[in-house]
This record gives sequence, structure tokens and C-alpha cells, in this order.
Amino acid sequence: MRLPFLTGLFLLTAFSASAQLGLNQWDDGYFYDSNGKKVPGQIVVSPSGRSPQDSEGFILFRKDKGEEKEKLTASMVRSFVAGRDSFTVAHAPRTGPWTGRSIDFVKVLVDEPMKLYATTGGGGGGMSPGIRPSLGIGGGSFGSGVGGGLGINLGGGGGKGKTAYYYGDDPNSLTELRKDNFVEIMSEIMASQPEIVEKIKNKKYRLGNMDQLVLDFYRLKEASPKS
Repeated sequence: MRLPFLTGLFLLTAFSASAQLGLNQWDDGYFYDSNGKKVPGQIVVSPSGRSPQDSEGFILFRKDKGEEKEKLTASMVRSFVAGRDSFTVAHAPRTGPWTGRSIDFVKVLVDEPMKLYATTGGGGGGMSPGIRPSLGIGGGSFGSGVGGGLGINLGGGGGKGKTAYYYGDDPNSLTELRKDNFVEIMSEIMASQPEIVEKIKNKKYRLGNMDQLVLDFYRLKEASPKS
């Protein structure tokens, strides 16, 4: 059974440049291993260095500060949470650009029937999975047993390269979000909020201000009456 992405009250934290995290910085979090076991500890989302498996992205994990660290490749992890950000494992799209490994991590931005993911190029693990957090939306869970919420970067952030967005029913059926399909796809992804959809169709939101679009979507979603 699919868990709702938002399960509690959203908390908006104030913008803080110090919250933008760079490469090799440890975040508190946890991961689910290939058997579905939850393992708490600390994670480096975008580590430098070489992956143990050339075809797979990887993260660094340690149980606590000062503990031995290990490299976890994408085939060893179902999903993970680092700080306020939630990530899942994805396979490379069959068509279109992809700068990651054949199996890599993507950040979950919107978990509706049609989902939105983000990655940036760079980092030793192949792609740097998503946008570093500066304004966070807390709480919630998605997929099969992973939670932590969503971190949205307003005003630039860590990771090398340009942010790329992908959509699909799941992370194994990704298609790139582009300028020429932005209105159609984002209208479908955010169909539960007609006010947002109208602004998308009126081109008040564009691919270049995705951060604000996602933030506004969740603000309206949280304010909407619960059925």
C-alpha cells in the first residue's frame, strides 16, 4: 500500500545559506537495504571518489561520528533519507540524456501518481542526487518504507553541473522534463492543485523556477481541506 507523502504538519524553516551542504558533508539519516531493513546513521549524499561498482552510484555511510565509513552502491540500497531529503534508486532512462551511472540515486521532489525527481551532474557517485536543502519542508513519507520530507533550494546550492528533472510512474521509468513538455507534464503532476495548474498553463512558472513551483505546490496542498 502506497503511503501518503505528507503525513503531518509542514514546517517551513527560514532560509539559511549555511544549510546548503557541500560534497562530503555528513547528514543524519538512514537507509533501507536491499532486504528492506532500516539502518540509521549518517550519510554523505554526493561523495567524491570512485564507486566500488563503475556502473552504480554510491553514498557514504557511517553509524556515528568517528565510526568506520563504508561505500554503499545503488544496488545495496532501496532508498535513503539524509537530513530533510528523500532519495530513491533509479535506472537510467532508455532514451534522452543521463549523466549518471546505469543505476543511480534521484531525489524525490513530488510524490503524486506521476512523480517528479531531480538530479545534478557531478560528484564521485556519478550524479549528485538532487538539490541541496536551504528551505525545508518536513515530515512525510513516500514509496515503500522511506521518509524524511523534502528540502528545496531557493537561490542556488551544492553539487556540480546543471539540475535535471525527470518524471514517471516510478524511478525505473524516467523521462526527462524539458521546456517543450513542461506545461503538459507539470500540469499532470500537480493536478491535485488547480490553482497551481492554472499558473503553469499561464506560464507564471517555468522550468527555471522549479524550486518555487514545488514549494508553492506543497504550501497549497497543506492548506487544502482534508477529505
